[in-house]
Amino acid sequence: MTVPEQLRVVWTRLLTCKRRGSAQSSSGLRQQLQGERRRRRQAAAKHLAAGDAKAAEQELKWVALADALLKDTEQHRSRLTATLIFALGCLLALSIGLAWRPGPVPVVLELQATDIELTLDRPWGTEDLDLTVDAVDFGNFQQLRAPGGGISAESLSARLESLSLAKPSVILRSLAVSGSDQEGPASLRLWWQDELYLAVFAGRLTGIVQADNARLVVDPEQDSEQVTRVDGNRPGFFEIDGVGGAQNPAELVLARRAGWGLKGLVVTKLQLRRDAPNAAGLESSLLGGDVHLRDTDRILKLYPGDWLKLGRLDTERLSIEAVPAAGQDAAQLRLRFVGKVARVETGLDRENLPNRAPRLLEYLAHQQTLALVWGSVIFLWGLFVGLRAWLGLARLG
Repeated sequence: MTVPEQLRVVWTRLLTCKRRGSAQSSSGLRQQLQGERRRRRQAAAKHLAAGDAKAAEQELKWVALADALLKDTEQHRSRLTATLIFALGCLLALSIGLAWRPGPVPVVLELQATDIELTLDRPWGTEDLDLTVDAVDFGNFQQLRAPGGGISAESLSARLESLSLAKPSVILRSLAVSGSDQEGPASLRLWWQDELYLAVFAGRLTGIVQADNARLVVDPEQDSEQVTRVDGNRPGFFEIDGVGGAQNPAELVLARRAGWGLKGLVVTKLQLRRDAPNAAGLESSLLGGDVHLRDTDRILKLYPGDWLKLGRLDTERLSIEAVPAAGQDAAQLRLRFVGKVARVETGLDRENLPNRAPRLLEYLAHQQTLALVWGSVIFLWGLFVGLRAWLGLARLG
């Protein structure tokens, strides 16, 4: 049997030994071939030392063919390993694409609710509010500076009301909210309860109120109330300053027949909840709305009673419009938020809310720019490989 025939026999045994049920594995045959290769190299060296070049040449031919066979076997194993690694990599990438939700999530929120609580990222204020109201109540304030003097107390309550309901003369000129050094960022809560309530937790609430024809009642629930009248000869300005705690906020209660809005708020947290009737815990204050996932152009519809959890917020724009009751429509707060959120969890079961944020595959499927880039890369790579193969064939010809 010639050397090539010997090589073909060994190669066939290497590839088919497992299918035939041979007791000797392909690994064992490979080791046997390597051992025989070493033995023949030593025999070639001995033949050369003895001056028998022809015998040495025969041995070295066998060694060369064995080297080629072993190399081909190793290449086959390498290709198989690379295929398995590629398949596992694809499976891993698919699993990651189906499970991983990249964050933060760019969203646009259009929500209607009866109660909104916000955690401010930075102090907020407006100098041109110009909000006309029938009356304004102050709760848990420490200072109230009025025309003719000021009032200070640990917890001060007062009511400033217009004397003419036909022509309200109480105007909220400015308002500012800032955090507390001891308790961290301030929380601002807005809700409807016949009148509009604005409360500041763990922060400071200041403002200026103008009154032309009104009266100020200090501690209206006490027998020793103080009443100060403001005539219409010249406007009176009242400065309010209150610090709310985590459990006892500084409050404003606004009696207003028309809507009004807050803009320029930068917040890190949004909660839509309220106390349930009969002290039964908390319930959702959401009346409805939409969550627009900007990356995938998907819109999530929300309905009364749904819960919405967003995690940390990164605010681009935020505005709140307070809309009083009109006819059959109940009073509500309309919130519009543009920015990014850590997650988007919605549903009826507060303790088990699924995350609606887009997964990686959904994100990639809607990114036309990425699809164009990757398509161009794959096309250029295929063109390069094709040209290289064509040039190699041309050189061989």
